[in-house]
Amino acid sequence: MKSLEFYTKKVSIRDLTYPILSNLCNGKNRYNCITDLTLKDNNQINIFIARANELYQKFITQNKTENILNIEEVQLEIYLEIVFCKEYSEPESSGFPLYDFLSFNILEGNQIKSSGSGVMLSSYFHDLEREKIEHYKVTEDDIFLSIVFCKSLFQETYLNGGSPPLKGKKSVFIFPCQNQSNSLKSSTNDYMNYLGFEIDIAYTINGDPLRIFYQSTHPKFDNINLNNGILAIGQVCLEMTRPDIYSGNLELLPFNRENFTEEVKLQQKLIFIKWLNNHGFISAD
Repeated sequence: MKSLEFYTKKVSIRDLTYPILSNLCNGKNRYNCITDLTLKDNNQINIFIARANELYQKFITQNKTENILNIEEVQLEIYLEIVFCKEYSEPESSGFPLYDFLSFNILEGNQIKSSGSGVMLSSYFHDLEREKIEHYKVTEDDIFLSIVFCKSLFQETYLNGGSPPLKGKKSVFIFPCQNQSNSLKSSTNDYMNYLGFEIDIAYTINGDPLRIFYQSTHPKFDNINLNNGILAIGQVCLEMTRPDIYSGNLELLPFNRENFTEEVKLQQKLIFIKWLNNHGFISAD
């Protein structure tokens, strides 16, 4: 397996428009909740940010964060952070946007108190393997490439040439939890475990359960400020994508599933298959 260059780019979601997002991703942005926001009224991003900050302040109050003294001055500054991958000889315009994150700074006034890699959005690999995950129990052999690429985000590997783009950073996946009694048994949980993530059950500000997957090397955040930020951003994402389970700000429009058609899903899958094939990771035959 060849070595590739991994690198990140980020932009404040407050500044995002669809053209900016498309240009940032070299025309290969996935359809996810942030893409969905950029295709709606410009105010939807502001509503998303305001709701995340409303939840963050509630989590601070609920979790009794001691080292933030003035709750009224605390806010989240949210970024879309993207991990790209390319061959060393390729220009950045050929970089492929493999993974999307909602990273953040915690501000008290104008001072940055903490920073977090934040919530990982669904990935191109997940698009490629969704059918396997949904229809039968996955094995490590089924998702070998996913495991290698995901590991290369955080650890030194041959694939990343010893330079993981998120080394030392902590990130999570957050999934809905429809049935808490069965939440620890699912093919999605098995899939995430193979990728190096361990499941925990966390709760929204309203006490509704959600599944949160931590990196096995950093199973829990020791910084409660980061944990509050993670929960706030994760909850607002679920309120947008699964309003049938998680109620939230009625002004925040639900994820537009009419735009996320089977044709869009297929095109995303084919774009990724082409990139993997062009770089020798799979055969498209």
